Amino acid sequence: MHTVELTAGSTDDLRAILDGIAEPVVVFDDRDVLTFVSAAAAMNAGGVPADFVGKRLGDPPFGPLPELLEAAIARMRATGHVQRVVYPSRVMRADIHATVIPTASGFAISARDIRPHDNPSPVALLDDERLRFLVAETSDVLLLFDADARISYVSPSVQQVLGYAPQELVGRHVKEFVHPLDNGVAEVSFHRALATPGARGRAEFRVRAASGEWREISASGFNHIGIPPLSAFIAIWEDVTAQRIVDGVNATATERLRELVRRLDQVRAEEQARAARDIHDRLGQALTMARIGLQRLAERPEAADVRDALLEIRDDVDASINASREISGELRPPLLEEFGLAAALEAAATRTCQRAGLALELALDEVRLPRDEAYTLFRVAQEALTNVIRHAGARSVRVGLHAHAGGIRLSIRDDGVGFRPDRLADPLALGLLGMQERMAAIGGAVSIHGSTGAGTTITASLSLEAEDRP
Repeated sequence: MHTVELTAGSTDDLRAILDGIAEPVVVFDDRDVLTFVSAAAAMNAGGVPADFVGKRLGDPPFGPLPELLEAAIARMRATGHVQRVVYPSRVMRADIHATVIPTASGFAISARDIRPHDNPSPVALLDDERLRFLVAETSDVLLLFDADARISYVSPSVQQVLGYAPQELVGRHVKEFVHPLDNGVAEVSFHRALATPGARGRAEFRVRAASGEWREISASGFNHIGIPPLSAFIAIWEDVTAQRIVDGVNATATERLRELVRRLDQVRAEEQARAARDIHDRLGQALTMARIGLQRLAERPEAADVRDALLEIRDDVDASINASREISGELRPPLLEEFGLAAALEAAATRTCQRAGLALELALDEVRLPRDEAYTLFRVAQEALTNVIRHAGARSVRVGLHAHAGGIRLSIRDDGVGFRPDRLADPLALGLLGMQERMAAIGGAVSIHGSTGAGTTITASLSLEAEDRP
């Protein structure tokens, strides 16, 4: 890939050349910050170059950028290849042919006005040599049609995308090629844009290829009917069939993964319940018998010399009994089974905050939930409280559980250091990922909001069927 370097250290001669040409030129870095603005570009924007250097490309007066230009920049960044695009410019009040170029220090855009002085037909305009190259090079299908959706022009790329020769479509109605079940979607989008000159529309529908198969199309439309120089409705069709297949495979894999998470949670809950029973019944019983034996032994007259030692051991056994009860309760909270989610949350939050020295505020509605959903929300609350203790540096926590018309909302809010949104994408943030996957497995969702120094709020939402609502 050949690149052009234009930085603060470029020669004065190069800058003078760029400032002297009539075509506007801007250079920006990978953060979209303008590092060079030619005199022509600044003049079109109503200022001098110094007014714009350091500003972002997408900010006024250059922004917001037209969709076609944004798409060309995105393609250039993805491929590293020069991109060319035609679009109507609000800033230059003209139809612009822009070239997007990768440079050694970022990216450059040069633009020129291709507005003709007369009003040729759409086909004549697209026969212009300057545009013929652009249309031939694009991988999407460009169509022009009238208010009746009758096609007047199709770009050569239709041969590659749909298998038709362009002349096979000219003069025919778009509806002939759209899937009957999708015609309604396409027509609604078309007529909505048709109602307002200059309006745009988007839709997705299936189009019949020459082979007879149906291709998934993502369409963008621009109503230029009655607007020189095209006086036609412009449509750009992108074949997204392969992407939809990938999306379907990904959706299936995601659903299978969530089903696995759901099943693993069930197995883990069953194992924890069994372990909790064993700790309570077997270990708890053994420790209780040991305590009784120690107490009786300490009360015997001949044990006077070791009574204090025996009583200390008895106290240690008492502590072990209490610890086994706590462990058993954490593995399978008895309050969750017997008294419901609100009671279990109150006990767990109180115990956790007392240990960590945090002030606690509770706002808990009594709710009735299926066992798996209640258990999942309880575990999400446990994980959220653990995150507060480990990462938030908070002084207080508020735990809320509320029933509403559509379901249940659980929230944990702290007054700590706040949350960085980029942590959501961190593969090491297992606690956050675990909460999201747990909730997704039961058809719920987790949202995390916060800002530096303003604390964090974790919200778990669950929609319920009518018969399951409180």
